[in-house]
Amino acid sequence: MSPAAAFIDAVRLVALLDRDEPEHGITENMLRIELNAGAALVTSNYDVVKASLELQRRYGIEGPRLLLHGLVPCLHVEWCTRGGRQSRLPRRLLARCGGDDLLDALGGAVG
Repeated sequence: MSPAAAFIDAVRLVALLDRDEPEHGITENMLRIELNAGAALVTSNYDVVKASLELQRRYGIEGPRLLLHGLVPCLHVEWCTRGGRQSRLPRRLLARCGGDDLLDALGGAVG
């Protein structure tokens, strides 16, 4: 039996690294609970980029550096690609949310 996976989106990545973020404490505690339960921590390359941009806006180059060297190595990063748009799952996600942005649909379905 494989361990459960916990998806960490861009908002949570930022909250983990920004102590001034209102959700910092809650996110940190939930992450600790997931880790203690043996969950694999998963994010997407899209969420890493979104979090990097927000952290750079707030803290300059040190923000994304901390994310990429301190947190990302502990995560399993799933890659979102243009080719993924051709599969059946993305089409169903897009149809269900009524939009045309696969990454937003995926984030809404997973997060």
